[in-house]
Amino acid sequence: GAFDELERDETLADLLRTFRITQKFHNEHSYVEFQISPERSDPSLIEGFFEIAGMEGSRYLIEDIHLGDKHVIDLSELNTDDLHAGDILNMSMVADKTQWRVAWVECVFPQKSKFYLL
Repeated sequence: GAFDELERDETLADLLRTFRITQKFHNEHSYVEFQISPERSDPSLIEGFFEIAGMEGSRYLIEDIHLGDKHVIDLSELNTDDLHAGDILNMSMVADKTQWRVAWVECVFPQKSKFYLL
């Protein structure tokens, strides 16, 4: 396809990979529904830019790139096969009784974007 030549460049391939993760999430989840959902006013709601730092079992360890706060979260709402350590998620998340979970993902960025997001 049109992206085949771009995928030969590692940086562009990472951009395309993270763009596709974001696009898939947006195709499967409604931003309007998130805005009118109870999650939007949930007192536990946290929004920010979170870097994937590692795994804890089947959940992901993420770190807020601005505040340094760390959280363990279920990212099964995303295509986790395509997520890489260092990817940065611009997202909203809420806590339920046992763990953090995704409420909305605005965008997924490759690790090389971190410099520009700080």
